[in-house]
Amino acid sequence: MPTTLTTQRSASRHADHAPAATGAAVLADATTLQRLERTLQTLLAPLDYPDWQTWQVAVHGRLLELTGADSLCVFTPLAEGPGAWYSPHMSEEAMVAYGRRVAADPSWELVETRFAALGTDMAHESQLYTRDELEAHPFYREFLLPNHIHDLTVAGVEFGGAMPARLHFSNRAPRGEAWEARRGALVRAILPAFRAALGLWRQLGERRAELSRMMDALPQAVFLYEASGTLLHANPGAARLLDGGGDAERLRAEAQRVAWSVGAMARRATSGLVTAGARAQVANAASAHDRELRVGARTFRLHGAVAPAWMLGREPGVLVTVESAVARPLTDTEVRERFGLTTRETEVARLVADGLSNQEIADRLGVSFFTARNHVERLLPKMGASNRARVGAMLRGET
Repeated sequence: MPTTLTTQRSASRHADHAPAATGAAVLADATTLQRLERTLQTLLAPLDYPDWQTWQVAVHGRLLELTGADSLCVFTPLAEGPGAWYSPHMSEEAMVAYGRRVAADPSWELVETRFAALGTDMAHESQLYTRDELEAHPFYREFLLPNHIHDLTVAGVEFGGAMPARLHFSNRAPRGEAWEARRGALVRAILPAFRAALGLWRQLGERRAELSRMMDALPQAVFLYEASGTLLHANPGAARLLDGGGDAERLRAEAQRVAWSVGAMARRATSGLVTAGARAQVANAASAHDRELRVGARTFRLHGAVAPAWMLGREPGVLVTVESAVARPLTDTEVRERFGLTTRETEVARLVADGLSNQEIADRLGVSFFTARNHVERLLPKMGASNRARVGAMLRGET
């Protein structure tokens, strides 16, 4: 911390932080206008990013470029804990320690306490405390000084979340009133866009939470994927299906393939490269994608459907539902192909499954007892059946 701080200024002077002429002069510079435009483009297109954390990183870079500050902490309370902060100039250990200290004693955080009491959307440190107050406070000695946070400007916006968002701009040393006025004018210019973007992320999070709760209440297994095939949510029914070994992996892989297929069609349906009629046809095809998978003794029917973009915020997603169907008896063709049986052996297998003895099979087929017995003795090992009772279950598709 420098040996001197900017002296205390009156709150009335800083209510208008910089005169209108000064603000106009700041924004008249061509380079500054270009940077402001790039910053606003990033702030006002949050859904161009895969998630709010990625957007937060982009916003951080744009704001540093715009203001020329040495460092910036971005606090976007869309998640709990240290993850809400993005401050790459500080170590993770420092942020964890900060969170623990504030949780134990909120009054220790001098900056937030004073800023909240001021009731404004932006303030320089000189409006929050005097030099003597700051240097006598443990927050300065334990946090600001060790982390080289000086010449601090704090901005905050309410966006409907549990807590307001914060931007903490700082320098390694004070740069004077003119520089402070320039930074203040630029920060004020972007605050409405920052508030709007955070409100959109909050609404999207609430929408996804509602969708997850709805999916969790459904009795059947449901998977929600992004159009790219990334799994976003699996409800309890789906989780139970996946709680297994190799068979569960087969089911997971098949659901993934359905998601990829429907997602590809959904992206085509929303592409500007196809006509409206073709787009409708593709959308209809994507909303009726079914597959059947036999896993062990069960048959699963997978249905893929397009999840509208409003559910996820960026682009259409994919809902895959899975239903376990009653075991379907194998056809004669399936019996021959699966177990390598001849047509006669398949016929004998059906009779065995019906509970007939060797003599009864011989009588039914009009062959000798020994011929019937030989057929049975050959088909059992071919089918992998340990006894006659197993033949019926295998033909019914139960194992």
